[in-house]
Formats: sequence, structure tokens, C-alpha cells
Amino acid sequence: MKNFEKDREWQDRLDAGQSLRHDKDEPGTQAYQLLYEALKQEPNTNTPEGFAERVAQQAVARSARQGNGFWLLSFTLITLASIVCGGLLFYLYPDFIPLLRSQISIWGFAGLMFVIIQVADYWLIQRKQLLKLS
Repeated sequence: MKNFEKDREWQDRLDAGQSLRHDKDEPGTQAYQLLYEALKQEPNTNTPEGFAERVAQQAVARSARQGNGFWLLSFTLITLASIVCGGLLFYLYPDFIPLLRSQISIWGFAGLMFVIIQVADYWLIQRKQLLKLS
């Protein structure tokens, strides 16, 4: 188990300007000292011109390519969930099929509304958020 108290002690000593190099008997002090010194250095971050725009364009393009896969996966999962739930209901409640047939218009309407909400969410909200990035 990691000893967080020891780490806190080392951190306090390094913050106070003391070195950990003389604690060679204790494992990890040299690595901790080197890590602390490396974190003090300013990172070299030279990003090329237009980097953010290129990344945003790639995200939008990837989203457009994956759009068809999303709909296929959604349809497959909904169909599979419907079959599994229908089978369970039929097994647990044998009168389910006649009940379902009597309420088919309600179930069809619910399914249609679900699909419409998903399409609207994608085209009106998610797609606009991705286009804002570009």
C-alpha cells in the first residue's frame, strides 16, 4: 500500500528547498527528486498555426463518418432490447401478446416519438455543437 504520509513529507521538504538525494537508503527518493525537478521546467509547447481549427474540422468529419454507424447501432440495440423484453414479458405474462395487439397504436406512437427525439437531438443539438467547434 502506498504511504501518502511519506510522499507528503518529501513534497514538503522539496518545497522548502531541501534535497532528497541524501536519503539513498529510502527507495523512491531519487525518482521523486528527479520528477520534482522535471515538473519545475516549463514545457515546450509550440503548437502550429491553425492547430485548433484543424482538430475541430477532423472531429466534425469523424462525426459525420460515424453518423451512419450510430444509427445502425441504435436501431440494432433497440430491436434487440425489444425482442428480449418482449420475450421476458411473454414468458412472465402470457396474456402480453393480446394486450400488446390491443395497444399497438400506442406502442407504435411511442416508438415513433423515440426515433423522432433521437433524430432531432442529433440534427438540432449535437451536430450544431460540433459545427461550433469548426
